[in-house]
Amino acid sequence: NRNECPYTAEDLALLADTVVATEMAGFDIDARETNRDLGRWGWEQDSDGCCGFDLFSPQALKHWTLFVDIFHDEAEAVNATFLSQVKWKMNQYIDMFLAAFEEGHWSLW
Repeated sequence: NRNECPYTAEDLALLADTVVATEMAGFDIDARETNRDLGRWGWEQDSDGCCGFDLFSPQALKHWTLFVDIFHDEAEAVNATFLSQVKWKMNQYIDMFLAAFEEGHWSLW
């Protein structure tokens, strides 16, 4: 029941602002899944630099897809450039996935 919720709209806004600020601080548009990038959201394995989207990419893509779905408006209000960078990076990897899938590239299997 909505009337029994112990949290206020202000509490929810504070939580959203905190999540957006935390994610902005950890986002690195150039991060790759390498030993140098521990603690960052890497988008791909960089063992040989071959593939773009590969088996390591879905976790980061899922994370940022959920972030954009849930916190789009809050992120846009705080930093529209940050949100544009996330969307740009996601679009790149979606295109790479589609190209690898159409080719039947080994990096997806």
